[in-house]
Amino acid sequence: HNSVIIMRERDRDTVSLTAVDWLVDHAKRYREHGNRLMFSGLSEETVQLYRELGVVDEVGEEYFFIKKPKLGASTREAYEAAKAWIEQNRSD
Repeated sequence: HNSVIIMRERDRDTVSLTAVDWLVDHAKRYREHGNRLMFSGLSEETVQLYRELGVVDEVGEEYFFIKKPKLGASTREAYEAAKAWIEQNRSD
């Protein structure tokens, strides 16, 4: 437990319903086992679609990182957030 998976989704404009079901299911499983799923590189439109489909409710708004003009910037943000989350949830 206490791990984070960062899914980089830059330039992804469409999402299949099968993928949404998978994401919601796995986000729930990861959380139940003390882990986290985060997303980086998303457009505002894709995050809005994930809101409408319930993915944001399952994952948590704070774990979605909108793409920036500089390639890799949102993934770096997600990485830093993941490190902080792991440190906060460490069981010594």
